Amino acid sequence: MFNKIQNHLLLRHPLLWNIKVVPMLAITIALNILLFLVGFAKGGLDFNQSRYGYNFDNDSPVIIFFSVLLSVIVLILWLVYYFRNNAFKSFYPKNNNALYKEWLIILVICVLNCFYTASYMWGLDVRKTAYLSDKELQHRLDVISMVSLFTDDATLYDDYVDENDTNVVVENAIPQDKSQPASLLQKNIDGFGSYRYGIMMRQRNVSYKNRDSVNNQRIKSWLINGRRDSVVKLLNEFIKIGLDHNLKSNISGEEWTNYVYNPPTFKKYKYIRFRQPPLPSENYAVGVSTSYNQYIETDLKHHVPYGELRYNYEKMYEAKYTPFIDYKSVILYLMAGFSFSLLIFSFRVTSGRSWLIALVSIFVGLMLVGLFAIMFSSGTSYAVMWLMITAGAAVYYFSVTTGKEGKGISDIMLNCCIWLFTSVVPLISMIIVTNSNQYYELPAEKRPYTFAHWLDDHIPEMFYVNLLFIIVYMYFLTISIKKWRGVAEA
Repeated sequence: MFNKIQNHLLLRHPLLWNIKVVPMLAITIALNILLFLVGFAKGGLDFNQSRYGYNFDNDSPVIIFFSVLLSVIVLILWLVYYFRNNAFKSFYPKNNNALYKEWLIILVICVLNCFYTASYMWGLDVRKTAYLSDKELQHRLDVISMVSLFTDDATLYDDYVDENDTNVVVENAIPQDKSQPASLLQKNIDGFGSYRYGIMMRQRNVSYKNRDSVNNQRIKSWLINGRRDSVVKLLNEFIKIGLDHNLKSNISGEEWTNYVYNPPTFKKYKYIRFRQPPLPSENYAVGVSTSYNQYIETDLKHHVPYGELRYNYEKMYEAKYTPFIDYKSVILYLMAGFSFSLLIFSFRVTSGRSWLIALVSIFVGLMLVGLFAIMFSSGTSYAVMWLMITAGAAVYYFSVTTGKEGKGISDIMLNCCIWLFTSVVPLISMIIVTNSNQYYELPAEKRPYTFAHWLDDHIPEMFYVNLLFIIVYMYFLTISIKKWRGVAEA
């Protein structure tokens, strides 16, 4: 089947035939689907695990390594076949848009070939969010976060409520006498929007802290206003969530409430064991004690699956609200695909010698410009110098294209133009943001929100605009390359 398609493309669409677009699209799409399915299968949760044991994911680093290796192998094999023929250098008749179409096809192949790791990580997150509906997941996250007030996860550092808000928090100061346990009214829930147990590679959803604040105030108001029945209902709901995952508790919500609900000071309470008693061979703690909690008695007769539920719902929360693959991380894979496509295309339309000289020249320029920027001690000098270098390369190249003096070193400058134009938008943005630092000398309430501040707050969006700029300028650059090809060598 592939042979018939390739023969048809050879006769009707030689460009598509030479790029091997059909087999490459089939291979890259199939590999992305395969890696997604591997991630989906690997992303299942084991609700018998908790963060108090040693639960390391040893498979994901290996899979990611092999996905990168697979990407390199596919790229090399494709380039071996693709570079066999070069209609452009052979002066094969082409229309003005032929080179642009060729680059777009190269771009699609490179982007798909760079997305193997992203597909795997996406599969992991999709599997974790497939357990529950969004509404049910949100409800259970609220329950678990509020229950944390009655566990050793509760913290004395209030990240949610203003210290002057006496309507919700009776006492919001850390007790000076560490020999006495702190009141539950002085503690705060361990919300899912905190940074305490998150995976370090992911950034927390800061806006979720608002929901943590609401949950923190809700559970405190129940204690202050004597709503014991609401506390019982909350703890029963938590136990019910555990039963849905075959995690049993040997205590009821009413009994648990008796241990923690002692108004009006709420200083007399017991911790319930976070999980079932460990086996004799297991050597880990069932709870984490702090200097403020070491005088609190722990009930060793009863247990609740807080550790298991917290550990697994933390993963579900991260997959839903801080996924690996979002518009911020996708830009990195797109930038990698664009970079490879421009490197391949520039090699395609020039020569290996000029391509290598241009590459070495840019690396040397990075070091020299960096040294000059340090000497000038100016925040914008680095960006300004690179914009001047880019403008100089463009002026030289286009002067050769429109003149009749011979190519000279325009092939080297063409490579530089193709690569350096990609940095124009980031460099201009860098200059704008750096020049806005003068406003930071003003009080916060008097600082104007300028375009520079918007850029500083929307860096991913700026890079998306930069990718759009690349697509636009490559259209005009490929047309000029066709004219440049007709210029005499000397």
